[in-house]
Amino acid sequence: MALSKRSQEGESIKIATARRLHTTIKPTRAFLFLIVLASALAGMIMRTVDIATIPEFFTDEGFWAMPPRDFVLFSRWTLGSYYHHYLSPLFSALLALEFSLIGPGIVQARLLSAIAGTLTILGVAWLGKRLGSPTAGTLAAIALAFDGPSIITSRSAILESLQCFLLVMIACQVVGEGRARRAFMGLLICLAVLTKLLSLHAVPAVVLYSWWKRGWREAILDAASLLAGLLLAGLVFGAIAVHDWDNFTLTWGWELTTRTVGRATMPAGEEGSLLSTARYFLSRSPIAGVAFLSILAWILAWRKFSSATLFLGLWIAFGVIVMSTQGYSPQRYYIPLIPFIWIWVFLTLREVKLSTSIGAWASRIASILVIAQVLFSVASFAGYYYILDHRNEDPVMLARWVDENVGPGQRVLGPFRLLVSTKAQGLGFESVAAPAQPTSADLDALGIDFVVTAPDTRLGPPLKNLWFVESDGEKYSLVAQFREIKVYRVAR
Repeated sequence: MALSKRSQEGESIKIATARRLHTTIKPTRAFLFLIVLASALAGMIMRTVDIATIPEFFTDEGFWAMPPRDFVLFSRWTLGSYYHHYLSPLFSALLALEFSLIGPGIVQARLLSAIAGTLTILGVAWLGKRLGSPTAGTLAAIALAFDGPSIITSRSAILESLQCFLLVMIACQVVGEGRARRAFMGLLICLAVLTKLLSLHAVPAVVLYSWWKRGWREAILDAASLLAGLLLAGLVFGAIAVHDWDNFTLTWGWELTTRTVGRATMPAGEEGSLLSTARYFLSRSPIAGVAFLSILAWILAWRKFSSATLFLGLWIAFGVIVMSTQGYSPQRYYIPLIPFIWIWVFLTLREVKLSTSIGAWASRIASILVIAQVLFSVASFAGYYYILDHRNEDPVMLARWVDENVGPGQRVLGPFRLLVSTKAQGLGFESVAAPAQPTSADLDALGIDFVVTAPDTRLGPPLKNLWFVESDGEKYSLVAQFREIKVYRVAR
């Protein structure tokens, strides 16, 4: 009897000690805030250091950056017949504003993505706080700051970094309180759709969560605010269409056809397939992939979840469903889901800690995930680009050569991605290749003075049809070469 009483006293002392220890080591808000700021600073460094050469300029960056560049330099959105800015009015407008302030170029365009990526780190920490766990938000911010695919996306002049930031801001408003949250939801969904139409995948997750959490009346009001934002975005697209109906419909028709044809002709397992996407993220961000699959398996077995983890799970599920079924979806289309995956992982670990007998391991697992993520990302980034030397300075050297050797009235034909950083009158292969491939007579009619070629433009037919550039040495003379990039002068 005495032994039993003594055992009970011992257990009480252990519980009291554990509670005091938990209270002692619980991080303060100020401490978490400083950690988030440090993570954002580290994330900004990872997204901007050597941004001119890492990663190599790729085709889509030229697609998005060329129209704002032409608008700033020549007061026209295109010098040819390419209207990519109709697909993302917000991104194009922000780039035009930035180019008007600091000058055009791929590097300047990449800075917009880097800023958006850094703001997303702060946003995911705020989302964690609004979901009831500042600690989970802080851990997600650290993981996102060092997430490999997110870093490369934020170092590229493409839509997904800005789209990701806007979607995280929408989620913050959805789980928030106050009268203004619906107005912000409507405005943010409008901006997200004007950035990328696939942002629509957030709408069903928002409405279902609102119905689950607040009831059908609140869900209807939230749906109405989202609808108002979508109508506003529709008015913007409508105004553009009325202004230039032929090119607007041609551009969107090309975009939708490309997705459909890409999906239909894509070999199994190739880029754009769900299998290829899974392989990509498991190799580039294995910590996130393993954590996501493990937590998913745990939830399916445990069959318990809070409204917060339900919301994030719905968001991720609808995103994957839409991206994997809407047509051709390269890996970067899934990047806006990464912040939600990380915070979903850490929120679930928090619930495991609070609700199960193995909760003591949850904090250790979270710490191991963060440490492993930071070490893997830094090592792989430095190893691939610096130790294996995958940096590429050729596009920067080409832009410098063009600005020094091409006169104000002379025209240059080449890949968009290589011409964006120049101040010359640049025509992209992409803007003169349709409906027929360019010939020598076409180049003369366009007034082309220089031709820039590169084998990795992913534009096989236009490039192959320029065989006459290398075969006619009298008319097209090689005047500069930067490894695989060649510059030919056209004799008149």
